[in-house]
Amino acid sequence: PDEMTLMSGTVVISTLVVHSLLGLRASKRARSAA
Repeated sequence: PDEMTLMSGTVVISTLVVHSLLGLRASKRARSAA
C-alpha cells in the first residue's frame, strides 16, 4: 500500500508541476503577444 501511495503521489505532484510550468509559459506568451 505504501509503495502504491508513493507512486500515485509522485504522479500527481509531477502532473501538477508540469501543468504549472505549461501555464506559466502560456501566460508569458499571452502577455508578450498582447
